[in-house]
Order: sequence, then structure tokens, then C-alpha cells
Amino acid sequence: MNIGVARQQYSQNKIKSLTEQEQNVEAIRIALQQVTSAMKNFVSATTAEDREPHFEMALTRIYILQKCLDFEAGGDLAKNLFRIYEFARQSVLNFKDDIETKKNVETAIEYLSVVYEGWREMKL
Repeated sequence: MNIGVARQQYSQNKIKSLTEQEQNVEAIRIALQQVTSAMKNFVSATTAEDREPHFEMALTRIYILQKCLDFEAGGDLAKNLFRIYEFARQSVLNFKDDIETKKNVETAIEYLSVVYEGWREMKL
């Protein structure tokens, strides 16, 4: 059996065994992990060309995270998470490779890392 086929089969079986709520939590955890990684790579890249894929990944994952928020059920928590995601989005969009905008991205990474740790520790 090809290792790729085996890996795909394992992933499909794992997804089938998760409840819908567990799948949602897992999807958000993955998006948080990916956005944090993309933003770290984005800020450490030395050229605009090297930054581009990380820029796109970060913005796409931030959009996913924002769209997953339920403001009715989530109340203040959803509003605060939206503010964090929006700060991260703006820090990436306004990046100019100077000390101030680099600091904004690094601050956004710190905030997202705290949110990610909370999601990692979540038990259903």
C-alpha cells in the first residue's frame, strides 16, 4: 500500500469518528496553528516575493476564523476574538518591513498564540 493512500485513509477514518462539534473545534485549532505559523514566516521573510505565500495563508486563515464566530451564542468572547483576528489582519495588511509594523505583527502572533493554546487545551 502506498504511504500516501494509507495516510489519506487514516485521515478519512479519523474525521468520520469525530462528532460535528469536535470537527469544528479541530478545524479552528488547525486554522489558528496555520495562521500563527504563516505570520511568523511572513514577518521573518526577507523579500516581498518570499512573504507572498505567507501573506495569503495568514489572511485566508484569519478570514476563516472570523467567519466561524457566532456572535449570538458567543457574546463578548466572540466580539473579543473578532477584535484579535481583525488586529492580526490589519497588522499583516499594513506591514511595511519597519520596526513598528513588525512589532504589530509580533504582537498579533502573541495574541493568536494565547488563543491557540486555549483551543489546544479545550476538552469536549
